[in-house]
Amino acid sequence: MKLSDLKCRKAKADEKLIKLSDGDGLFLHVYPNGKKLWRISYRHAGKQRDMPFGPYPLVSLLEAREKRYAARKLLLDGKDPATEKKAEEVAAAQREETTFAAYANIYLDRLAKAGRSKPTLKKSRWIVEDLAKDLRSQQLIDITPRDVLRVLRVVEAKGNRETARRMRGVLSCVFRLAVIEDVIQVDPSAPLKGALLPPETRHQSAITNPEAFGALLRAIDGYEGHRTIRLALQLLALTFPRPGELRQSEWPEVDTKEALWIIPAHRTKMRREHRIPLSRQAVEKFEALREITGEVSCAFPQSDRSTIR
Repeated sequence: MKLSDLKCRKAKADEKLIKLSDGDGLFLHVYPNGKKLWRISYRHAGKQRDMPFGPYPLVSLLEAREKRYAARKLLLDGKDPATEKKAEEVAAAQREETTFAAYANIYLDRLAKAGRSKPTLKKSRWIVEDLAKDLRSQQLIDITPRDVLRVLRVVEAKGNRETARRMRGVLSCVFRLAVIEDVIQVDPSAPLKGALLPPETRHQSAITNPEAFGALLRAIDGYEGHRTIRLALQLLALTFPRPGELRQSEWPEVDTKEALWIIPAHRTKMRREHRIPLSRQAVEKFEALREITGEVSCAFPQSDRSTIR
């Protein structure tokens, strides 16, 4: 008698494995621990073989019968179902290795190994995982310029023109990596140069008048708040680093005797060591700062860092 779903659900094995037949080689193996597994037994090339179909009830009785039908059809064509299944699994694994997601992960890994900053890695990951999510499951060889333009236009339509422009650059890096690996022949984002609206230019406020700039420096000198903040503003004007480079500075970087501040590569935008000669006034500011903080590892206490932007 063929199996029923009720019989499959209620089947139990007390001490040893029991096999429930549904006919044409399909069996439900019921184990003492409660596990239930579909298997098909068949002969191919004169040898007895069997192949698992998956656990019950994750694979239903109907699905197991459909798998049995497909296996029997392969046997009629002279093919071994187990061999065909293995070939399909290998092909599926190979397809996973050539998706956009696979090469996006390789690209992110290369960025990390190249020592890119955490903000850069975070932004690149956001682009390839969130903004380009519609591309992730696609085979690289199947992605067309129209596919790329579609995801870029979604970002552009929200008014994020600069983000769309940067996104095209990141996607191009992923595609060019695939070109190098001979997975695809061309970068599908390459023809899209000029296809996006240009970013809106926003002029930042700046003091360009010498007299007004002098007034700013005098205002900084007369600042009556926390002394470390005044020294930080004065050092920004004397050494011209990026604010974050000054905010995260540490005393081992600053040599007041040699009048030199060496910012290590991992904290610079270009990931190259930055050497800043110090003027007499800059040396005086650093020495004044050292008197406040002492010989601790950081030039600016943690409580002051968030104030220095």
